[in-house]
Amino acid sequence: MQCPECGGSHIRKNGTKKGKQNHICVDCGRQFIDQYGQCS
Repeated sequence: MQCPECGGSHIRKNGTKKGKQNHICVDCGRQFIDQYGQCS
């Protein structure tokens, strides 16, 4: 897994958001979820 902001691979779990696992990049501090759902 890589950070979508900086491309770094030093990622930690950071709780959940709307039932999905939230991650945080240790290098740049960007928070993101692993899989983004597609709107239908």
